[in-house]
Amino acid sequence: MSGRIADCSVETLASVRVAGSEYGIPTFEEALAAIPSHITVEVDLKEPGLVNDVLDATDAVENDAVLTSFYSDTLWEARSASDEVELAYNFDVRLDRNLHTAELIDCARVNVHWALCLGTDIVERAAEQGIDVYARPVKSRAVAAAVGAAGVDGVLATRPGTETWAVRGRKLRDAFV
Repeated sequence: MSGRIADCSVETLASVRVAGSEYGIPTFEEALAAIPSHITVEVDLKEPGLVNDVLDATDAVENDAVLTSFYSDTLWEARSASDEVELAYNFDVRLDRNLHTAELIDCARVNVHWALCLGTDIVERAAEQGIDVYARPVKSRAVAAAVGAAGVDGVLATRPGTETWAVRGRKLRDAFV
């Protein structure tokens, strides 16, 4: 197979073998169905216009779901479609404006670059507004321990085992890999 994935049919993607295995690339619905029901599913919306399809798919499984995005318009779309869905706003800069936007959209949390969790007062300010802060992308045990000690509510780790080091700094509500 060659070319852009967006230009491939579902059938073509299903016929591609992943890492030489017998498995093809699953649809979003098939991937959700494979996740144990006690696992929270975090869906990062990379482009607008997907919210209703994602909500339909996540409503069809027992898992709790969190919709995240760097795009506030996409999160507004999600909030308009559902008062119940948990939202998380991803951002790196403009802390005041983005934290205010997260509050207006009624985000349960913000996913903030780990360096901002250590170098600014975002953790304290978000806590004052009742918004959880998850540090991302946490790639090392040292960063996990540091953000855990800084008081984040969770980490979005990029490799297994990293999240356990944040717990040593502070009891986290969640850690995702």
